[in-house]
Amino acid sequence: MKTKHYIIILFAIIAAPVIVNLILYSNNPISDWLPTVGQPNEWIGFWGNVAGNILGGIIVLIVLHYTLKENAVIREYQIKTIKYTQQQIWLDNLRQQVIGNYNMLDMQKLSIALYKLQQGKYEEAQISLLTLNRNIEFQTNSSSLYFLRNELSQEEQEYNSCLKRILIEFGCLINDSIFFTSILPDLTKKPEPNVFGMPNDTVILYAKNSYDAITSSTLFDTETQDYYSKNSILSKVMTLNPRDTEFLSKFYELLVEHYQKFGIIHARKYELIACTEKVLRYEERRINQILE
Repeated sequence: MKTKHYIIILFAIIAAPVIVNLILYSNNPISDWLPTVGQPNEWIGFWGNVAGNILGGIIVLIVLHYTLKENAVIREYQIKTIKYTQQQIWLDNLRQQVIGNYNMLDMQKLSIALYKLQQGKYEEAQISLLTLNRNIEFQTNSSSLYFLRNELSQEEQEYNSCLKRILIEFGCLINDSIFFTSILPDLTKKPEPNVFGMPNDTVILYAKNSYDAITSSTLFDTETQDYYSKNSILSKVMTLNPRDTEFLSKFYELLVEHYQKFGIIHARKYELIACTEKVLRYEERRINQILE
């Protein structure tokens, strides 16, 4: 009830006795048609009972109103508390997931694998790279389940965009590295650093098959397809001329270019750290507002 309603009720309680008194002690202008029955004292008692019952009912209504209002507040707080608890559990899981994303970008293990690749220890490098590749595939699938709301905040959109871009670049670097470990002879077993052990046509065909296998698995992901088309070493190997006398030299130029990409990916990791901190602070603020 609004304040004006209470003012009206209070005015009616104060004015009622006065009005009844005036009516009872005034001459009845229609006594012939509607005569007054009973004595004034009886009417005063009757209206007193009526006024008392009304006043009591009003008091009961006021108490009931405040009780219902208080219960509604308590119920709303309980609902907020349940929602807050659920969101805190979700935030804890999210924090573990984003930490997992950061740890997935294992630059130390990738650096060791690339070092082994440079040293010609291709089989050892390949084992490490395949492990990294499995981890990134698993993490990529789970990362798509973080934010399922229809409308994401700017912080959430920036995090998703940053994470996807890094996963694409990191995955491309790993897949290209696996290609090199598969195509080059292991120098620990075959001391001929400039010999593939297979025709140039076969090298290009292997690159094409590897490229097609990767892009076919991301058929509906235009961002990944576009990145691999422009940046993957596989796509560049496919453009080499197998009858070019400088084929081997150009191939090793691409291998050197491949090594240089490690620094770019390493810088991306710091970008992911900044986006991670930003999105976690946003989620904490959003959840804390539930109890406000």
